[in-house]
Amino acid sequence: MIKVIGSKNKVAFFSLFGFKVVFLAKGQEIDEEIQPIIEEGDKVLIVDEEFYETLSQFLERYRPKTFPLVFSLRRPKGKGLLEKLLE
Repeated sequence: MIKVIGSKNKVAFFSLFGFKVVFLAKGQEIDEEIQPIIEEGDKVLIVDEEFYETLSQFLERYRPKTFPLVFSLRRPKGKGLLEKLLE
């Protein structure tokens, strides 16, 4: 299963497409929230960049394992395609 993790205003959109979404508040203790998610056996985690740095340190202990795959949800630097087209 794929889970998307982050602040509500950034990841709620993913629930429209059937992804499981986990909302975290800024400053929330991420280790306590992530441990049960990893133990559930999810294969892919997409993480809001606000929490990615903290999470990547936590996941160091899981590096020898194949799963979970962890991706950062980042906004591209500079202007996006839509912004360029609208110029």
